[in-house]
Amino acid sequence: MIIGMGYIGLDPGRLYRMHRGPKLIDAVVTGTDITIKDAAEGRAFKGLRVFGRTDQKGTPSPETPQEMETAGESGNLGVAVSDGADRSQSLTLSTPNGLPGIPVSSGGNYTDAKGQQWVCDEIDLGRGKYVQRVAAESISGGWKLVDTSDVPGRFIQNNRVSNAYANGGKTALCTIAAWTNYGVSKGDNRYVFAVSGTAFYISPPSDVSMTADELNAKLNALKDPVVILGQLAAPIERGLTPEEIAAYKALRTYIPTTVVSNDARVWMEVGYEAERKET
Repeated sequence: MIIGMGYIGLDPGRLYRMHRGPKLIDAVVTGTDITIKDAAEGRAFKGLRVFGRTDQKGTPSPETPQEMETAGESGNLGVAVSDGADRSQSLTLSTPNGLPGIPVSSGGNYTDAKGQQWVCDEIDLGRGKYVQRVAAESISGGWKLVDTSDVPGRFIQNNRVSNAYANGGKTALCTIAAWTNYGVSKGDNRYVFAVSGTAFYISPPSDVSMTADELNAKLNALKDPVVILGQLAAPIERGLTPEEIAAYKALRTYIPTTVVSNDARVWMEVGYEAERKET
């Protein structure tokens, strides 16, 4: 016991009991459903990042368009923190454009449990920012493709898209074609495409002989818009709402178990304070 003598903010005449607290270290864990067993009790999180994802099945073509499914496309994404039993807290994040992401072979901003890299939008609650790395847009009619002079059988339309995308060597998704580097055909039976800046490239299947006019007529006759999801030339950041930031800061860890999950089953990175075990 120590009698306060006016030092380090102690009140004279008051009795203080000093004890050793737990040694805490910062820890980071990733996953879709995260179970933490070494968190200190009742501590605020040291960071929470939520990553986007877009899935597309099948081989897209003008004849058989393939829709994309994006996390959070309902307009909201829910994060839950619980003790794995009867105590829980929740956080609702606004995702008016979904939380999209594109699978890539390299250069992603996260890697999932299967080793797949993704370039995606990200909600970084620790910094209070939404980071947009990809953008989607729909195109209805107005196709005026012309032949490219350097690659036979490939077509281009400049100023076809409104976003400023990265170069055509960056992976993208489309409802009517699969991506290849600058939309150059690989000699198979697929429609392939790319976006570069505001230009759109597309090549019909290698076994199909088609003029620009014929391809324009085909695309202009589509009943549904062509949807593109591409990587932006430069990320765009915006601030999260004060309500989202306040709700995040109110979250606390549980012992002996803290479970962090989300209703879209997207990848997360969680920072927290862990109790360091004495050795």
